[in-house]
Amino acid sequence: MFQQTVTVNEAAHYLKVQPKTVRAWIAAGKLAASKIGKSYRISAEEMNRVLGMKDVDRELKAYDTERKARIAALKDMLRLSGITQDALKAQRAKDLDLERNKGGEVGLS
Repeated sequence: MFQQTVTVNEAAHYLKVQPKTVRAWIAAGKLAASKIGKSYRISAEEMNRVLGMKDVDRELKAYDTERKARIAALKDMLRLSGITQDALKAQRAKDLDLERNKGGEVGLS
């Protein structure tokens, strides 16, 4: 996909970030690079590694967005049905008490 190495500007273009971000990653050790004179070169292997990480990050963000949408939809359904969060918490507490009591009874018989 890449030549043997890419410049900071090329890396920034591929990673869709600013060149100063690439330089900051290099300085922080998050992106391996070789210094040639006053400039840096990033290997094709390193670019593929970082691009793979960005794909994972993108998938996590999509999952988080989907999760937030589901939570919002559930809250809307509860609101429309008239069920409050306090009522849900109270029911959950009752359920936990029943489970504890049931567990205690099973141990006695």
